[in-house]
Amino acid sequence: MMRRALQLGLAAQLAAAAACITTSGERILAGDVATELSEFSAVPSATVLGYAPAFGARRVLRAAQLVRFAGQHGVELTTTKDICVERATRTLHSEDLLAALHGAFGTENVRLSILDFSRNPVPPGETTFPRLGLPAVAPGGDAPVLWRGYVQYATGRKFPIWARVKVIAQLSRVVAVGDLEPGRPITEGQVRVEEREGYPRNSPSPRVEEILNKVPRRLIKDGAEVIPSLLGEERPVARGQKVQVEVHSGAMRLTLEGRAESAGDVGGTISVRNPESGRLFSARVSGKGRAVINKP
Repeated sequence: MMRRALQLGLAAQLAAAAACITTSGERILAGDVATELSEFSAVPSATVLGYAPAFGARRVLRAAQLVRFAGQHGVELTTTKDICVERATRTLHSEDLLAALHGAFGTENVRLSILDFSRNPVPPGETTFPRLGLPAVAPGGDAPVLWRGYVQYATGRKFPIWARVKVIAQLSRVVAVGDLEPGRPITEGQVRVEEREGYPRNSPSPRVEEILNKVPRRLIKDGAEVIPSLLGEERPVARGQKVQVEVHSGAMRLTLEGRAESAGDVGGTISVRNPESGRLFSARVSGKGRAVINKP
């Protein structure tokens, strides 16, 4: 009963307030109050009077407080009027949300429909739905997904929002033409682009140019999709590659060709097989397709 009485008393106090002003920042400023009490125009507009309330709440500035604030700046104020303060808010509209949703895909071709979205008032600011706000895995069929976004306001603060949407994208995926062996750079003709409709990924599909010359980390079967996480950069020397080996012994320089039995980077040691004798020896990688042996 006591709690209920306090709630009713607060509601009555708010209702009795002569006006309710809005503030767009984290603090209540003299400039905000001046919109209701003209005497506050004589107080520097950026003067802070207190913290702004949370979104959806109100704060009451008592008449006695206002008189004291004004007096501290040499302004005579006689008022018996309390003023309530609330944060400036706006209502989300589906048209604005659609623009923000499409913005996450840039120039990609997608079909979007909104089934529901946040109904609570939100602060003024930019509405953003990041691509990563989409669930990473398709729900199956044409089921809607919950896409989480935010409104950016004040100094980098983010107010969370959401939209329940159906989204279908025109997808371009790169697939293997024949098996792609691990450790061997991908060349033109080994991949092709396949177009289809489906649930979008959190990041755009790679282009063919971004795939060429990359090296599969494991076997990629014919017709399988080629994605960046399966690839690495081409190494200066790959296993099975022909290698030009320079042998340095004092002033003598000798060059021979061998076959790398292990992959390596510049400065690293690899095993090389002599094709004539079949014997293995170690050499240090010095560049692309090159290695060196330094003998005392």
